[in-house]
Order: sequence, then structure tokens, then C-alpha cells
Amino acid sequence: MAPVSADGALRSILACKVTDSGDSLLEELFPGSPGHDCPLEWVESSWGSSEGYNTKRSAFWRMANKISQSVNQLEDNELWVSKIVWSNLYKVAPSGGGNPNDSLCDLQFNACNDLLKIEVEEFRPKYIVFLTGQDWFNGFLSENISLNSITDTKWVDAQGILELNGSVSKFVVAQHPQGKPESELLKEIVNALAKV
Repeated sequence: MAPVSADGALRSILACKVTDSGDSLLEELFPGSPGHDCPLEWVESSWGSSEGYNTKRSAFWRMANKISQSVNQLEDNELWVSKIVWSNLYKVAPSGGGNPNDSLCDLQFNACNDLLKIEVEEFRPKYIVFLTGQDWFNGFLSENISLNSITDTKWVDAQGILELNGSVSKFVVAQHPQGKPESELLKEIVNALAKV
């Protein structure tokens, strides 16, 4: 299966996972199971690629890398992508690429919101970073979050706590990194997570 471009795909979430036992998420999902590499290993192996999709050219994946390295404890031989889970808020988009229009968003919103809850319940992330902006995030998980709008930052719109079936995650809603100064955006995201 060919990787999907994060920049041309749907608005996405990034969940940084640290398990209660301290094991990597991959080890927890596939204990002792050879042949089950990190599902996002393609992101790392495509980093700087001169053929096909180059994840290093993607503002989304560069920011995902920086966030993962900032909030996770990585061993020397550990891939940063092994500590994250990536998903899209909207699961259906135009086949030619790009984001879904308003009517396509409306048609799938309830199912996507329910699926997002299932994903959060399954992976139980410590942190969630929605690189979507508040406009795309509005309405998602609304009955499970305490959301605080942020007005003193340039690119982080909100922060809060997500509580779902006994699991608590800190989250941030930030603008998509395309065209933003990445070091400043990273600092705003990490600071907002620390303040939750």
C-alpha cells in the first residue's frame, strides 16, 4: 500500500503514545510478533527520499517529528514514528486529493466523531495534537472535552483535557504547520501541552 501524502490528505491528528508499562506502542499491540514493523515506518524510510513521496518535504511530518522528539523519551535505536499514532478527522476525501467540502464533511461527521472516540479509547494517548485549526476541529469529541480557547498565541487555538472511559489525554488544537515558522509553532504547542 502506497503512503498517502499528509499535506494533500485530510486534516489530521497526531497522538503521541507512551504506554503505562513503558513499552513502545508497537510492543504492546504486537508482543513478540516478528514481521510487524512500525506501521508508520514508511514515514521514516521516505524521509529525504529522492524517489516518490519525500516526508521531509512535508510540513506536517516535520512538525510530527519535532513534537514526537519533544514529548517522548526515545532510545538511541528507536524511531520517532514508533511513538505516534496518526489519523484523520475526516476519513473520506475526494479521490483526486485535498480536503472534503462542507457537504462531504456533514455526511460523515457523526461516523468520524464516533470512530475518533474509538481510536482514542484504543490507543489511550497521553497527548493529542490536532494540526487542524479550530475550524476543522469544531464539534469533534465535544461531549468528552474541556476546551479552553487560547488568545495569546499565534498558531495554537485551544488546549484542554479529553476524558474518555477512564482515560485522560492532554490535547492542543493548532494550525496546520504549512507555511508557519516551525520552531515557533513547536514552542507554542509544547508550552500549551505543559500548561494543561
